[in-house]
Amino acid sequence: MLRTVALTALVSLSLLSVRGAEATHPSCVVDRVIDGDTFVCDGGAHIRMLQMNAPEPTSCGGAWAGDALRNIFLRPGTHVRLDYDAVTTDRYGRHLAAPIVTGADGADYNISIVMVYIGLAKAAYYGDNAKYLDWAKASETWARTAQWNMWAPGGPFNGATHCG
Repeated sequence: MLRTVALTALVSLSLLSVRGAEATHPSCVVDRVIDGDTFVCDGGAHIRMLQMNAPEPTSCGGAWAGDALRNIFLRPGTHVRLDYDAVTTDRYGRHLAAPIVTGADGADYNISIVMVYIGLAKAAYYGDNAKYLDWAKASETWARTAQWNMWAPGGPFNGATHCG
């Protein structure tokens, strides 16, 4: 299952580069991943990723999304730039930001959008932020049409019989 995610991730990363991202955004080093849409920085700040929503860990597909974020995209020690929108914290005190990671090719990638694009999260309007919402919606349309990962027939977003 993770092999499919990894292969899909490589393809999607080559397509979802965030050109022109500024180096002046706050940054952090990933300490750990909580679930498919939340991680903790080395200083203790909890980051809720913008424009996407992954299933909760106990829901169908939740472990899958969390494992992909934890083992592929935001492994401990990963340096991320935090791209904030209008609302910067939620009611739980988490920072609302898009994690931007610089790939080996030197391009910047919005991991929130990558997770939606490869079918491990849905596009979401969260915290009155819309900075990347059009990208997220387009990415979800692509993943659903391509039937990638959780959008596959019988997958968590499409019938929920395969809860990987």
